[in-house]
Amino acid sequence: MSETRQFLIFMLVVMTMMFSFWNLTETLKVKATVNVLFRHYALDRAAPLDKGGE
Repeated sequence: MSETRQFLIFMLVVMTMMFSFWNLTETLKVKATVNVLFRHYALDRAAPLDKGGE
């Protein structure tokens, strides 16, 4: 019985942590990551054009 209760509490904590992390990721990390990835992608795409390649 205590195992089931422990499991439920564990699941609740995990869900809360996942939700909080997702919110944080959604607001902060995604913006920063998208900015960095977009800049890297844009630079990678622009590099061949600057060198006169394909």
